Amino acid sequence: MYNKNEINKKNKYIFLDIDWVLNRFSENKEVNRSCLNSLLYILNRTNAKIIISSDWKYDEKDLKRYFDDYNIPDYIWITEKWLETWLSKEFDNGIDLEWIREKEIKIYLNHLNKKNINYNYVIIDDMPLKWFWNNFVKTDQDIWLNRELAEKAIKILNKE
Repeated sequence: MYNKNEINKKNKYIFLDIDWVLNRFSENKEVNRSCLNSLLYILNRTNAKIIISSDWKYDEKDLKRYFDDYNIPDYIWITEKWLETWLSKEFDNGIDLEWIREKEIKIYLNHLNKKNINYNYVIIDDMPLKWFWNNFVKTDQDIWLNRELAEKAIKILNKE
């Protein structure tokens, strides 16, 4: 017999930026321990999977070191191949980083929809991603991921 709760159970995804979310943007790629604790707080209360939407996707080694130190489970990378495709097809002059990030996330969500995956998601980012306001937790240069923002992310991920 099927468990009704298991059938209706939703997968949960966190689209995670790194700079100005888990750290101060810098060349040394340091991550703030308090911010990592806030991320763990979200993961422990939601069982969500992390999808890296940050430009750190080009520096997997550094991020993996921090996540391993904190026993943060495996995460999914949005591949830079998508970015390269968009850059070659969509842009004549200049790069709109917000548009690229939004497009990456939209493509990933479309991928989940095509597989008929039942899901909730939250985006934690410092860029104002206007296509996703209902599922968005905004950080900035002064306010990184903290307990208050973590609670907001948990509420979004755990909604029915």
